[in-house]
Amino acid sequence: MKVLYDYQIFSVQKFGGISRYFYEIMKGVDSEIFLIFNQNAYLEGKGLKIKRNFRIKTKIFNILNRLFTEVNLPLKKYDIFHPTYYNPYFIDRIDSPFVLTIHDMIHEKFPEYFSKNDKTSRWKRELAKKANRIIAVSHQTKQDIIDILDIPANKIDVVYHGSDFDLIKEDENFTNILPEKYILYTGNREHYKNFTNFIKASYKLLNNDNNLFILCAGGGTFNNKEIELFQKLKINRQLIQYQCNDEQLKSLYRNSLFFVFPSLYEGFGIPLLEAMACKIPILCSNISCFPEIVQNSALTFNPYSIEDMKQKLEFAVDNNLENYVENATKRFQEFSWDKARYETNLVYKKIYDIEH
Repeated sequence: MKVLYDYQIFSVQKFGGISRYFYEIMKGVDSEIFLIFNQNAYLEGKGLKIKRNFRIKTKIFNILNRLFTEVNLPLKKYDIFHPTYYNPYFIDRIDSPFVLTIHDMIHEKFPEYFSKNDKTSRWKRELAKKANRIIAVSHQTKQDIIDILDIPANKIDVVYHGSDFDLIKEDENFTNILPEKYILYTGNREHYKNFTNFIKASYKLLNNDNNLFILCAGGGTFNNKEIELFQKLKINRQLIQYQCNDEQLKSLYRNSLFFVFPSLYEGFGIPLLEAMACKIPILCSNISCFPEIVQNSALTFNPYSIEDMKQKLEFAVDNNLENYVENATKRFQEFSWDKARYETNLVYKKIYDIEH
């Protein structure tokens, strides 16, 4: 059984959860990927690597990858096609069944945060209707697909992400420059990520302890609006942002007081697994997929309530959360890329057995 993957996510992501997911899943099958150009950190030796000083825009080599794929799709022998994102360019060019992975329904739940020209929702709906099977990354995402796209439940398989973040080594040199006491936030800070409410819930803690910091990993440098908020709340000295690699990120997790994930919605929430792997306390939202993924391994709050978030943050600073850490360590064992690959292969096999 041969599975063919396409260029889409690898053309546009250097790092990221979706490209990491496909990179890991591909290891478990007889697979091939159509790709000429890529800037992805995971795909060593797959396609031509775009160097930092290679002045060609993502949009251009995305187009070149697509043209290459369109030409070669009808010529290639494979059993199952698995697109890596939602562009339906391939629909009239394949004669084999295809599987679609839906990672979240953010565009559908929060359309106000996306451009009116964004085609993601329309593309996703079209592919979901035509796919032979759909993989959802959580039961919450599966239910959202059923509710929003009106897809039959028996067409959707749930396959959790895995993680090998426990195997990554800390960057000791980076650890040495970190503050002694800090709360960790990772990733994008815009819109539904709820970062502003998190800051409003935590600023008094920082006002009361000049040695306490909030460290933000990734998400880009603080913008003017964020800086103005920090200055207004008199905490601008206690907010630090880092762009970091996995080894540095491991150090940020391992040395934090706890990790906070205040998002209003996630399809899965990979940072939850990273925090579990690092054996640190987790504070997170009590909605969306969060309860499903963390179960009893995190202190949760209502992300729409600044007051509830504030109370939980204060509790976490003042109390030992070791029982949550113990539960998280056990929960983490339920997530592995080997398991994800095995369960994804079962999805492929369902289709293959029908076709053959």
